[in-house]
Amino acid sequence: MRRLSLVPCFFLGACGAPDRATGLAVADTMALVCEAVLQPSADDDGRIEGFAPGPNGVMAWTTEFGATEIRVGRGLAESRPLGRNGAGPGEFKMIYTMGWRGDSVWATDLQLSRVQFFAADGKYLSGTQLSGQQPWTPAPLALGSKGIGLGGWGLLGMTAVAAATDSLYHFPGPSEERITIPIGNGSSILSTQPFSAQAVAAGSPNGERWCGVEPLEDDRIRLRCVDDRGVLQRDTTFALAGIPLDDGTWEAKLADFTSSGRVTREAVLGVVRRPAMLPRVTAMRVDPNGAVWLNRSPAGAPIQRWLRLTATGSLRDTLLLSGRHTIRHLSGDTLWLATPDQDDAITVSRCVGRR
Repeated sequence: MRRLSLVPCFFLGACGAPDRATGLAVADTMALVCEAVLQPSADDDGRIEGFAPGPNGVMAWTTEFGATEIRVGRGLAESRPLGRNGAGPGEFKMIYTMGWRGDSVWATDLQLSRVQFFAADGKYLSGTQLSGQQPWTPAPLALGSKGIGLGGWGLLGMTAVAAATDSLYHFPGPSEERITIPIGNGSSILSTQPFSAQAVAAGSPNGERWCGVEPLEDDRIRLRCVDDRGVLQRDTTFALAGIPLDDGTWEAKLADFTSSGRVTREAVLGVVRRPAMLPRVTAMRVDPNGAVWLNRSPAGAPIQRWLRLTATGSLRDTLLLSGRHTIRHLSGDTLWLATPDQDDAITVSRCVGRR
């Protein structure tokens, strides 16, 4: 097995120049000082599927989708297994989501439809049956599913006896134009216009804060955040100029449509329109402390441009990250990044902002 180990600090990213058309003041720039906390070695495939940092430097992670065991520790050498294969208490068939509540680990099972709790030393604490294959967070809330082309996101209350109860809040947004792309023999696939303006919503890892952005006319977007009872905590509107859609990003999207070999470039160009600008927000992260991160870059871009807002809604700075990195968790000025190497083995680094 390839071993995971600690390595010295290194610089991995930096805060760059702000979006010039926001019209908001920007804080000082900031560099990230990073330390690899999980790193593959020569005899390990380097898979990190689930990952959740806990208290005092302890982490929990899984090494494959649908794992039946969680590793917990400050690194592989001092980690211990948590759970095992099976259907009884403390056992899993398919781990789906995981996290921490205080100093205990929780994990949901996609096949057994339940959430279980463990002490960091591996001791089984309790379990609760869920209704169907529903999402779960320490605050039992989830964003509802959104059909193709529909606008807005609903924040739903969840219980163990019902997959969804009342809708606590609705984050509105425009409906997206649906398109039908022919694939031959009278068949077609249903999609939406790429790069169209859309609502984006997300929740904090602890489930206590939920936010959504709605594109408005001109360059304005509206940001709203609610607590775990659906009570409005923030309602802010500000200008956020669009970023031009470049040829490389456009060609990459066309390649996505045609990668299966069933769709021709001509068929795609017959129904897909090329807009002048990218969506103003493409993704969102919500910090447990209420800060909001807005991604300004399309999926697959070589540079990720994250606009960071404080808990009060003021613009803090713009963080630039390589497109190779994936944010696995964030909290204040600390974030955990997953980075693949040439063999797709994953290194997880803990990064702290330094001014």
